[in-house]
Amino acid sequence: MPASAGGIVFCFAEDATPLLIAAIPELAKMKDAVGREEKRDENELYKLLIQKMPTDSNGHLVFELDEIAEIHAGVANMLRDLDTVDVLTTLGDATLENLQDSSAATQANNRIEKYSDNAWDALGSSKLFFNADNSSSLAYVIKRLESVMQDYMNVYSTWVKFLINSRFSRTGLNFDFEILPTTKFNIKDYIGYYL
Repeated sequence: MPASAGGIVFCFAEDATPLLIAAIPELAKMKDAVGREEKRDENELYKLLIQKMPTDSNGHLVFELDEIAEIHAGVANMLRDLDTVDVLTTLGDATLENLQDSSAATQANNRIEKYSDNAWDALGSSKLFFNADNSSSLAYVIKRLESVMQDYMNVYSTWVKFLINSRFSRTGLNFDFEILPTTKFNIKDYIGYYL
């Protein structure tokens, strides 16, 4: 068949919608969410050392401003090799603060899972059909994927059979073409079947 004869499209749905396209907007949202969670994880590592300068009973500074500047510079210099700690000098006591609550990691997992579930929902499928989360569902997932791939192989083999016959068939001679449904998981079931 010459190149000018046209083109070919493989449709796996009646409306020719590209496979898995419904999940693209949700996957983009999930990618953004993962980026936000990575930033939250980085923030969880950061600490802020707050050193409060003391005041007397009348509320006046115990140290002069230039002394406070020296104290701040000394502490900041002492911690300069720690890229996850910043120093803030103010009036009063010194504390070490996290920039993020420690429960944020658990919440992050829940948020990412929500975006993942939304992507699967957009496809109209359960993630268990494609992503086994335990050993008992793994065999089912493998069978499911083999079934999906068999549908694709049938479309491709029909196209190859058409191509071969349009180029090489003669009166009384037609060719058949089939992609065997074997995988590394089921090859033992088919040994001898096709021989």
